[in-house]
Amino acid sequence: MRLPKGAAKMRSIQLIMLLTLVLAPRVGHAADTASTPVSDVGDLASLLEGEFTTEPAAILQDASVSKPARTYYEVAKRVDVPALGTDAVYSELRENGPDGKILRQRILALKPDTDGSGIQMKSYSFADGSVTTGLDVSKTPLNKLSPSDLRQEPGGCVLDWRKTELGYESRILAGSCKAAHPQSSNDASLMGVSKTNLTLSVEDDFVGTPVLFRRLR
Repeated sequence: MRLPKGAAKMRSIQLIMLLTLVLAPRVGHAADTASTPVSDVGDLASLLEGEFTTEPAAILQDASVSKPARTYYEVAKRVDVPALGTDAVYSELRENGPDGKILRQRILALKPDTDGSGIQMKSYSFADGSVTTGLDVSKTPLNKLSPSDLRQEPGGCVLDWRKTELGYESRILAGSCKAAHPQSSNDASLMGVSKTNLTLSVEDDFVGTPVLFRRLR
């Protein structure tokens, strides 16, 4: 039976009001979720990946970042290391350039904080010396690494990464260092990365005065 024209219009208005009441809480919840900062482990790993240099011409005049006495070259690449979880980055620090002396080789293991608000990073070195080098690092040896093939840095400090407007920056996770570290209570950013720059310490366990690198690629 066809409803009178006025009744049909009233029925339509009632249906619209009902749908509005049903959907309103859902829309509000979606908006709250979207406004909550979410740190993406894969996004951070991708930003850490690349080639970086401290060539003097590229160093910015920033009082908070020290200018190195020597030139450094950093290369990093995402790798598969099942023993460390699903997100790992191979990091290699050299003196001068790609063919310079290797100063440090590390595997950086990334994982979300328990509450999902940030990303924790542990640094490991190879127990039996270097495995491979450079951007052409072969994944096969790293795939086969076991926990006994790696050792966490002596200080045992864990870096806590947080998302920023430009990229990510990190601080020492409170209470994570196995031994007292001169900067373990320092709230200053120790390491940071963006699409154009990288700041990191050239000391052994990434904890120390950060040095500014510019991204080559």
